[in-house]
Amino acid sequence: MDPGSAGWIKHLTQGPLDWGYLLRLAQHHGMMPLLYWHLSTLCPESVPRHALQALQDHFHINSRRNLLLLAELLEILRFFANNGIPAIPYKGPILAAYIYGNVSLRQFCDLDILVPKSQALKARDLLILRGYRPSIQLNLWQQAAFLDSRCEFCQAQADTNITVEVHWEIAPRYMVLPIDLQNLWRHLRPISFSAMTVLGFRPEDLLPILCLHGTIHRWERLEWICGISELVRRHPKIDWKGVLERAEILGGRRMLLLGLFLASDLLGSELPGEILNRIDADLVIKSLATKVRSQLFDPPDNRPDVFAMSFFHLSAKERLRDKIRYIFRLTTTPHAADWALLDLPEFLYFLYYLIRPIRLVVRYGAFLVAGLFTNIRRRDLARQGRNQDIRDTGTRRHGDAASMSTLELVKH
Repeated sequence: MDPGSAGWIKHLTQGPLDWGYLLRLAQHHGMMPLLYWHLSTLCPESVPRHALQALQDHFHINSRRNLLLLAELLEILRFFANNGIPAIPYKGPILAAYIYGNVSLRQFCDLDILVPKSQALKARDLLILRGYRPSIQLNLWQQAAFLDSRCEFCQAQADTNITVEVHWEIAPRYMVLPIDLQNLWRHLRPISFSAMTVLGFRPEDLLPILCLHGTIHRWERLEWICGISELVRRHPKIDWKGVLERAEILGGRRMLLLGLFLASDLLGSELPGEILNRIDADLVIKSLATKVRSQLFDPPDNRPDVFAMSFFHLSAKERLRDKIRYIFRLTTTPHAADWALLDLPEFLYFLYYLIRPIRLVVRYGAFLVAGLFTNIRRRDLARQGRNQDIRDTGTRRHGDAASMSTLELVKH
């Protein structure tokens, strides 16, 4: 941490802070370990005893949990290797070690492992032998459809409460971002920790993957943005030209630049001039970043609805053809919920392409109409209350300043 950030944190802790709110916010954003690490190092005397104790307790519990997950991950990787399955761990403890140099400094709840698509079912079955039960049960033809449309099997072990996600793609097919997995496998690099070396992604490949993940979830957790910031900081020799060229080909340029802009705007990450120029040339990026920033301090239960998420995904795509494919795939590709609604034999599978849009209309149609009327009403109220808004500007700025003080504490 640079001296300026350290000094600013010390300054913030001298003033009035709602420590209960800060801890709840840090927990929601996955920032509890980093918050404790920096506060206990820089200014423990300025933190109320009960808050520091809560942070310390959480840090120790999280550290033990992370070490348990790491040990299990290494066992699974050995198990897969002994059965002829190549596997790449990413996110979870690997990401913690990669960007922070310390497994204890991230909050994560599951293990993510990428395997070749041809080995996904075998990997799932091997995990079943280790006590990991699949979240959904699929018959043979459903398995084939699931492999073509989704990206992961989610399996949980009841005794340890550990969840493993076996990926064969980085994102679901409806996201329309066909990352070249063969290229990823060709450019793996060794990552050494815990007296063992595993293969992982190089920074140029990990960066767009993290930006894609953040975009899928609308960047609702500050820790994801911290991951981008720290990755850029720890790897100053990233091949930016190559990263941009690959993102351009895949249609993921805007997602990449959005993640980088959030890291720069919120956390002060230093970016090359070429990247900043690309960001300035795309006005949609700053519009999306404004939406992300406005929701960071929303209550955890005030999550965006399915339409807000879909519109965000569409806006994060720069190519019209990808937007059209996203809408088509999302609304027509059958999923487990459609199969659960009506159990059809395999020769009638084509009917699911009709059942899914009908189910979506029944489930979300009334909600969509209500949302349209709500938006119209909001515009009318905004038009009527513009003068009052101007008078209240000072009050709003005071509230924003309080939230940003909390951001400064959490982000470092």
